[in-house]
Amino acid sequence: MRMKGKRAQLAERRFGKLIAIKDTGKRKESNVIWLCQCDCGHTTEVRAAHLKSGQVKSCGCSATTKEANMAWRIHGDAGGKNKKRHRLYQIWCSMRNRCKILDLYKKLGVCEEWDKSYVTFKDWAMKHGYRDNLTLDRKDNIRGYSPGNCQWITRPENSIKRKADRQIELMRVFVLGIKLGRVLGKKCGQ
Repeated sequence: MRMKGKRAQLAERRFGKLIAIKDTGKRKESNVIWLCQCDCGHTTEVRAAHLKSGQVKSCGCSATTKEANMAWRIHGDAGGKNKKRHRLYQIWCSMRNRCKILDLYKKLGVCEEWDKSYVTFKDWAMKHGYRDNLTLDRKDNIRGYSPGNCQWITRPENSIKRKADRQIELMRVFVLGIKLGRVLGKKCGQ
């Protein structure tokens, strides 16, 4: 069954590890959301613009099938044939991909020990209070993902923290504006 018009242009096309299946009917910022099938077997919903730009190339698995199979044998969380991917493994994949996709990897990247080993990340998570109802949070959003900068908090706590972080950032911009105004005032002879 083929669709008509511009929307059909993405149907059955490959974008990295993803194949666009169909328009979900959902929109985000007037952008069509596509249901895509990843080579790893999972499906995901992705904005058309992110597919076309190459910003999103997989469901977040970031591992080749061979790597995913090896990971399944090592820790059992990566999913596999008839197995669901463990939530903590998905958090680890998303954390790593978020930094790479946003091209902030060097500035806000994942520490080397976590980037190279899910098992190391999982050990830290279990020792530091991971539960299925918690989200991974960076204590200082200017720093990257590392054991000393991360914690597990609830979604409501994360929401409150985001608001506080935005207020702090606005204050930084305000203070920077005052300082810049003083510097420019001195240069202009005021």
